[in-house]
Amino acid sequence: MGQVDAREAGEIVYMIANQGGKQRASRDGSARRAKQWRIIFLSTGEISLADKLTEIGRKPRAGQEVRLVDIPAEAGAGYGIFENLHDAKSPGEFADQLKRATFECYGTPIRAYLDFVARGFADDPTGTTAAFRELRDSFIASYLPDGASGQVRSVCGRFGLVAAAGEFATVLGLTGWPDGESTRAAVTCFNAWLDQRGTIGDHDLEAGIRQVISYIEQYGASRFEEVFSDAEYTVSHRVGFRRFDQSTQSWSYFVLPEQWKNELAKVYNPTALAREMVRRGMIIPQSGKTSASVHLGRHGSVRVYRLAPGIISGDVAKPGSSGDAAEESWVDRFMRDPP
Repeated sequence: MGQVDAREAGEIVYMIANQGGKQRASRDGSARRAKQWRIIFLSTGEISLADKLTEIGRKPRAGQEVRLVDIPAEAGAGYGIFENLHDAKSPGEFADQLKRATFECYGTPIRAYLDFVARGFADDPTGTTAAFRELRDSFIASYLPDGASGQVRSVCGRFGLVAAAGEFATVLGLTGWPDGESTRAAVTCFNAWLDQRGTIGDHDLEAGIRQVISYIEQYGASRFEEVFSDAEYTVSHRVGFRRFDQSTQSWSYFVLPEQWKNELAKVYNPTALAREMVRRGMIIPQSGKTSASVHLGRHGSVRVYRLAPGIISGDVAKPGSSGDAAEESWVDRFMRDPP
């Protein structure tokens, strides 16, 4: 990862994970047969894909991050990447032992393993496939968090496949591990990825919400015109309006539709983002729509996206909660009798 051109890193991830190379022409102009493969891959790079893309001012897309998952190398046991030194005096000594062992004894277990899988598939392709699939599906059922997005489910399935492969190798006597050790290792890595990701939701929606909050934090005082203010001033690059509510001691923000699409939700799906924020109580809807018609002083009634008070602090009422009714009653008062 450290050696690849940052402009190509994201496309390389897509290409490897999508199991096919680019279509190219031969010397006579005819189409060459594109190379194809089916692999699970990993990189021991010291930087993540996100770190690499920041070199050119880009952020990784959700599809890239679920194809090349970032697993932190620190195991949390005080030994760096290792959980157990197995009687070695230091992590460095144990690393040297592993290095020597892999140089002396590589290839034999995987050859025996592939021979078994190939012969099993030749004799009973349906049964062999079903056996692996059953173990993978059992892993998903046991360890996928409730409410997880399809992206998280996809990654969980890949860890499940690794766990299934390891358990088969153990049954064949190729690992020397106790039963369940491969699954335990896969679960540890999957949970470490989840902890680092910080959410079980859709990556783009989570990133979009963080972008909206960051925008309010950065431009709340400079790009939002204060409603009902007696001061005459011009707001450069105005994206909406704001009003201070004495009862909650917080600002409410109202975003103009085009600015919602072009500024706050920029590079993300503005419709999907608004719906998710409504679901979380971060946008206050009206009559089944994510936007609302709000009376904004001398501007009259304006259609805006109405951000819930407390969006910056995270103190927003979830729809259907007791706090939601209080929030809606404030909105009703504001709509009915603006100051």
